[in-house]
Parts: sequence; structure tokens; C-alpha cells
Amino acid sequence: MTSSSLLFGLQLGQRRITRARVLLAALAIVGFAAAVALAERQLDLLGSASRSLQGGAFGFIVPLATLGAVGLVLGNESVAAATTPLARFGISRRPLAFGLTAGALATASALAAAIAFTTALCAHDPWAPPLGQDLLSSTWIGALVGAAYAGLYSFGATFGRRGGGRGFVFLFDFVFGASGSALSVFAPRAHALHLLGGEPPLDGMSQGASAVVLAVMTVAGVAATLARCPR
Repeated sequence: MTSSSLLFGLQLGQRRITRARVLLAALAIVGFAAAVALAERQLDLLGSASRSLQGGAFGFIVPLATLGAVGLVLGNESVAAATTPLARFGISRRPLAFGLTAGALATASALAAAIAFTTALCAHDPWAPPLGQDLLSSTWIGALVGAAYAGLYSFGATFGRRGGGRGFVFLFDFVFGASGSALSVFAPRAHALHLLGGEPPLDGMSQGASAVVLAVMTVAGVAATLARCPR
């Protein structure tokens, strides 16, 4: 029953994100990121790639888009509420929650990677790294950052009747992600900006360390989500 519950959770999340209107919304988000990048490039070619990635893409669009993706996979409910109806039919809650969370991670990661790739492509300027290198680095950073957001948003969704805790995670990241305070080390946005060439969350912190922290956030977020899910 455990493995079938996990697969059921994955399939449920997949059905929710493959509806036509959801796919159209995802395309609209990526299109919006492209429009912002092109506008930034038109405004000032010098440094447009860095400004677009650090500003519009990872400063606003990725955090908000991944928040919506996690909410969509969970049916805009808390993790407990999302698993309760199915648990009445004998489906194990925690494997089901793991399946839903894994679906949220995959969705958020893919969406963030698409936003990053599109932004890097549309805002590329002569002072940026070679286009192929820039696209590759932006895409893997987007995928990693998207997964970290999904892990933390999923954990946030274990709080409140409708998972409103994920909104608190969003606000924390928005406030402290570019603040330069010690709390920024707990914000995915701070590490994303660092990987994109910005200031480190902590003095002396390497970009490799930021990548590790994002991976730890992903795993810790999933583990904490499952720990708070009722049996």
C-alpha cells in the first residue's frame, strides 16, 4: 500500500498540473518573464542579463510562480487536508503526502528552470558569459532554486487550515532574501542571487556552499513536511 500511495499522490498532482488552463497559465508566466527581460534589455543593454535574472526573474517571478505551483498540486489546501479524503479509503497519508510533495518539487523546479532559461535567452548582452554557458548555468540554478522553494512551501503548507503557512514562507523570503542580514541565509532568494553573481548571504560564503544550502533546504523541507503529516 505504501508504494501505491506514493504513486497515487504523484498521479494526483500530475492530473492537477496537466490541465489545459494550467499549462496555459505556465506559458503565460514564462511569456511574462520573457517580456520583462526584453524590456530590461531595451532599457539598457549593458548588464541587462544580470539585472533581469537577479531582479524580475529570481527576485519576484520565480518565488511567486513556485508558490502558485505548490498550491496547485496540493489543491490550495494544507497537506493534512489534501490527504484526508483519500485516507478514508485506506490510502496511507505519509506516502501520499510524499507523492504530492515530489510532484510539487518537480513542477516548481521545471517552471523555475523555464523562467530562468527564457530570461537568460531574452536578456543576453555582450558583457554576459557566452550564451550557451549562460543558458546552462541559469537553467540549473533555476531548477535548484525552484526545488528549494517547493520544499519550503510544502512545509509551510502544513500550517493553517488551508496551508496558509506557505504564504509566511513567501513573505520571509521576500523580506530577508535581499536584506543582507544573517536571516538571509534561510531565504532561497539570497542564495539564488549569490549563484547569479550577487553578494553572498554570509561574508566569505562560496557559491558552492549556497548550492549545497539550497539542496539541504529541499531535503529538509520535504522531511519536515512528512514529519508533520498525520499518519
